[in-house]
Amino acid sequence: MTGVGKLSMKMIYQYIRKNFEWILQQLGVSDVLVNPLQPSPGQNIKEHQQSLIDIMFHIGNQSFDQLLSGQLDIDYNSWFQTPMSMSAEKAWLQVSQRWEFQPTAKLSVHEALMVSFITSQLKP
Repeated sequence: MTGVGKLSMKMIYQYIRKNFEWILQQLGVSDVLVNPLQPSPGQNIKEHQQSLIDIMFHIGNQSFDQLLSGQLDIDYNSWFQTPMSMSAEKAWLQVSQRWEFQPTAKLSVHEALMVSFITSQLKP
């Protein structure tokens, strides 16, 4: 079905859902009596409009921020162990270019310990 066809079906469904009583009256099978003093109920076609909050924080019926709403279930153990195309060698190539990892760098004892630990973990 095309996009136009889907939209047409949605419009027909909304019209029937909101005006079913008028349709039943026109077919002569309604249990509700027609009141001639009230306007014809066949034009109840107002669209349901979402509130601004719903539009801002939802995509369709799905909450936009699934993590904060508690709908997102992440297995962090497997997620953190999944490589993101970054091997230890590639990380070392990036990190080794920083000034802290140069042989002429003047570092405090704490910084030197951190640099030596990172070097031991990443250097091939």
